[in-house]
Amino acid sequence: MLPAQEEVHVLSEFSTHWISSLFLNDLLQPHKDSHLLYLEQELESLKVVLDIKNKQIHEQEKRLTQVAKLMEQNVKLDDYLKKLQQENEDLRTRMDRHAALSRQLSTEQVVLQESLQKESQVNKRLSMENEELLWKLHNGDLSSPRKVSPSPSLNFPSPRASAMLSSPPLSPR
Repeated sequence: MLPAQEEVHVLSEFSTHWISSLFLNDLLQPHKDSHLLYLEQELESLKVVLDIKNKQIHEQEKRLTQVAKLMEQNVKLDDYLKKLQQENEDLRTRMDRHAALSRQLSTEQVVLQESLQKESQVNKRLSMENEELLWKLHNGDLSSPRKVSPSPSLNFPSPRASAMLSSPPLSPR
């Protein structure tokens, strides 16, 4: 099958030759009116077909133009989609890093809270012992000296507690 433009061209050439042959035929055979009438009707029919084919070609050209525009839009949308997918992947990577950091910080927070609680208990115990010693010092009750030792659960005493334990007792005034 010929492409539409070639088909129109062939039909156009055919109609031109047809008209020429009719003209020659008319000159050569003047008495064939019925045959001439038939040929004129055929020529009109060919012109209608040619018109229809021209319209179809124009419609196809319009469709091809629309398809070309759609393909161009599709390429742009594909590029945009790839860009968004890359951004999405980057954001997922960042979220994973943040989640790992959050887990690490949560673990560290638990350890620090436990350490703070232990330190707070040691400070409370040392504060009570200090108050007891100060009370004994002010009331003159030094007859029951008590040896202060760090708690066995404590691995390292705080510097303040060490300083209080190693300082000499105060003399009464």
